[in-house]
Amino acid sequence: MNAAIVVHDGGGERSFGTDDLPLVVGGGPEAQIAAPEFGGSDILALLSIADDAPFVQPGPTGVPVTCNGRRIDTSCWLNDGDVIRVGTVSIHCEFAPRSIDFRVHRASAETDDAASGVPDPPEPAEIEPIDIAPAERGHEGRFARFRTPRAIFAAVLTPFVVFGWYLFTARSVHLDIRPDPDRVSVSGALLHFALADRHLLRAGPYTIRAEKAGYRALDSQIEVGDEAIQSFSFTMDRLPGRLSVSTPRVVGAEVRVDGERVGVTPLADVEVDEGRHALRVTSTRYLPHASEIFAEGGGAETRVEIELLPGWAEVSVGSVPTGARLWVDGEEIGSTPLTAELLAGSRKLEIRLEGYKSSTRVLPVEAGEPQALEPVVLEPADGRLSLRSAPPRADVVVDGRFLGQTPIEIPLTPDRPHVIQLSRPGYESASRTLTVRSREVQPLRIRLAERRGEVQIVTVTPGSQLFVDGVARGEANQQISLRAVPHVLEVRKEGYETHRVKLTPRPGLPQRLRVRLLTRAEAELADIPRRSTTSQGQAMSLIGPASFTMGAPRREPGRRANEVERRVDLERPFYIATKETTNLAFREFAAEHRSGLFDRFSLEGDEYPVVQVTWEEAARYCNWLSRRESLPPAYSLRDGRLMATQPLTTGYRLPTEAEWARVARYAAGEEPLKYPWGPAFPPEQASGNFADASAARTVVALLPSYTDGHPVTAPVGDFSANELGIHDLGGNVAEWTHDHYEIPVGSIAQLGSERSGSSPTRADPSGPPDGKYHVIRGSSWRDSSITELRLSYRDYGRGRREDLGFRIARYAK
Repeated sequence: MNAAIVVHDGGGERSFGTDDLPLVVGGGPEAQIAAPEFGGSDILALLSIADDAPFVQPGPTGVPVTCNGRRIDTSCWLNDGDVIRVGTVSIHCEFAPRSIDFRVHRASAETDDAASGVPDPPEPAEIEPIDIAPAERGHEGRFARFRTPRAIFAAVLTPFVVFGWYLFTARSVHLDIRPDPDRVSVSGALLHFALADRHLLRAGPYTIRAEKAGYRALDSQIEVGDEAIQSFSFTMDRLPGRLSVSTPRVVGAEVRVDGERVGVTPLADVEVDEGRHALRVTSTRYLPHASEIFAEGGGAETRVEIELLPGWAEVSVGSVPTGARLWVDGEEIGSTPLTAELLAGSRKLEIRLEGYKSSTRVLPVEAGEPQALEPVVLEPADGRLSLRSAPPRADVVVDGRFLGQTPIEIPLTPDRPHVIQLSRPGYESASRTLTVRSREVQPLRIRLAERRGEVQIVTVTPGSQLFVDGVARGEANQQISLRAVPHVLEVRKEGYETHRVKLTPRPGLPQRLRVRLLTRAEAELADIPRRSTTSQGQAMSLIGPASFTMGAPRREPGRRANEVERRVDLERPFYIATKETTNLAFREFAAEHRSGLFDRFSLEGDEYPVVQVTWEEAARYCNWLSRRESLPPAYSLRDGRLMATQPLTTGYRLPTEAEWARVARYAAGEEPLKYPWGPAFPPEQASGNFADASAARTVVALLPSYTDGHPVTAPVGDFSANELGIHDLGGNVAEWTHDHYEIPVGSIAQLGSERSGSSPTRADPSGPPDGKYHVIRGSSWRDSSITELRLSYRDYGRGRREDLGFRIARYAK
């Protein structure tokens, strides 16, 4: 409590703080209220505060202390308006929320005596003096006269001084123990005063011990500090219950409480927590017992008696003949006939007797349900067949049942015929019928005849060798006889890929095997998938190596000067898109691109070829698609321009001019194709999207007798593909190629004259390293002349056109 304490004494005021407590009412007739260091000789009463409330306590002098006229012998709580009387002093209590006022009044002697109820003493009688002759005493006697009363006074005063000192130096300690204990003791205190759950203790360590029936005794250490008021809280633990379990007529049954093993019966005084518990009792050969129990806490005993039920049943077993040994679950228990106690469950019973077959059965046993089984009639023991074959590992079937492979020993029922069949791939099957006697072992060896077939190997690769199952058999061109089982035949030659085939000869049916060995390059090409698909779903066809002539003969009608004939070798296999790139595919790369309109006709359809793209935009699209599929880009920036990476990577790119010419002109074989539809002009109907009658409003020159139904572009793949599966190599839109434009070496176009020369064969040409223009190949929906519709026609450009698009390609390896 932080209230100020003010004492009004004789018209004056004195203030005290909580550090000055307790206050002392002390002194003689002029009693006063002071702090503990008050130096008076008598302590009449103490004033102090505990739990934020003031109280008064009588002092050790025995002077009566009253509160509101009632004498008190122990501490007494004070309230506002209470009047305390101590000897001749009355103290009026006035309490406010933030102050405590003690007003001190002193009464006269007469008032004091009347108020206290003590009668006036009688007048003293007059005593006349007489002469006394005291005996002579030395100095020692004179001092002894004063020492004895002083010693007595000191002995009487010391306990009160110690008591006062203890009260002045003690602290108010509140012990909050739950639940309320029956007994509380404090060890370690020189003096100990208690008021209810309040204790006056000096600073230092103490041991608190509390006891209550049904709870564990509390033994705890506390450390009392210097604070005037201190509190310590404790909780006493309730004792668990005690469980006792008995199982009459069964000793040693295991007891588990809540799944934990606690002992065996008879079980006594096992501690269990108060509440409900799962009890399980088990014993060998008895049914398990499970129940729920309620244990009272506080040391109360719970007794449980359990009658365990037998977990077995009596089973009677007999045999014909008798004297057989009975085995139960792999353990021998006696000879037939016998009655045995078998545990409940599925039991495996086996009866054995020398010279007879064993008899086995699985018997369900229910606890407490006896059974008498029919006697088991034992059959005589089997005979045995020791079977061998040449060659070994032949399949064995006895009486229609497969039993394994030779060599093998087979048990057979005695005194009855059995059919033995042997078979092995590449050999004739064999069959025998035989009878064995009981306990006889009969040997049998059977030789199987081979089955062979004829195989003729024919190869067009001279010098090749034949291997059968890894063994060399000479020149490949020969006819051999082989056993009718699967064989691996190989035709080998240095520098060629080995031809390997698995073959089974058939007796009576000769077979012929034709083999053409492939060179390493041919075999490598054969291993590459014929089709490929981009991440956008565009189909691409594999094109293998080829040698051919580009350009057109000088006298071909419509030929231009830049179409010089020259030999080309394409050595690296490549993939080329079967269709031109669509608006939908390109807009995934450049969402803002628009192919636009032409003469009010839209070029924007999703499945229509993208147009109005520059060569560089087409190349950037190829790089974007390569990165999307983790392929190395085919183009890179050099001096601010997009140029081909050298050597060319396997990333997506535009087809080279030579690759475009290969798939357009040589799709059907070694003879070049003149027009997309064939050798003659004009085009056949449905040959492609050219400048036809439907485009009369959009083009100047057209094919008047030809109709394809498309005034401008058409959906890609709307017309038939060529022999390689490639669409629109003529018509629809012209196409950018990879190459920079140049007039081939060996030709001159000047003033309408031309002179051709010869040039060496070039391998995988990709055009000059630099240039102002790029090659454009193929006709478009705007073209109708013989010159433009020819597949050898070469154009060039650098900007956008409404009839110019592209398709993609890439090397396969």
